[in-house]
Amino acid sequence: MKTPQLMIFLVLAGLTVPTADTPRAIALPVLVAQNQAQNKPIPISLPTSAAVSLVNGGQRSGQLVEINSQYLIVTRGDSRAQEAIANVSRVQFRGDIWWPTSDGRIVIRGDHENTGGNPRRFRVRVDGLVWEDADKGFLAIVPEAVIAVDDQPGIPRGMKNIIHSRYVVTAIEFAPQNSELIITAKLLSPSE
Repeated sequence: MKTPQLMIFLVLAGLTVPTADTPRAIALPVLVAQNQAQNKPIPISLPTSAAVSLVNGGQRSGQLVEINSQYLIVTRGDSRAQEAIANVSRVQFRGDIWWPTSDGRIVIRGDHENTGGNPRRFRVRVDGLVWEDADKGFLAIVPEAVIAVDDQPGIPRGMKNIIHSRYVVTAIEFAPQNSELIITAKLLSPSE
């Protein structure tokens, strides 16, 4: 008589082993998906016109085509001006922006398109920008380089997986003593 009870116990025990691992097996893909969403770069666009204010009171203007932890480059026609980050206090942007559409075309949108959304302030390490297309002003903020958004540490949840929108930059302030950039930008969605 003990054999059937032992068989029932073994069968039930065998069923509980896989079910005990099921929540962990389900949770693992969820954690992987969350980590992928957290690691997605934040897309930003620079308008075509930039006014660079220097620490000594001077100014340069043109299109910002390169920025890194050492210097930035502004072009105007055929001329290029390189300025050390330590000499720059602020860059103010205006003018048209390039916009990638869903069918792969790149179009230009004017100032009137850059009016929606509340401005956000990103505190980012100076090495936290990655160029996607310098000629079009497409960059991305590397998530690991974000120090704070709107004075709150880290990246807000709703900002971790931006797909069809871009942040359009209105200004960049420089804090070279902290190796930080403060980027002011508004979220813009396409209206195709």
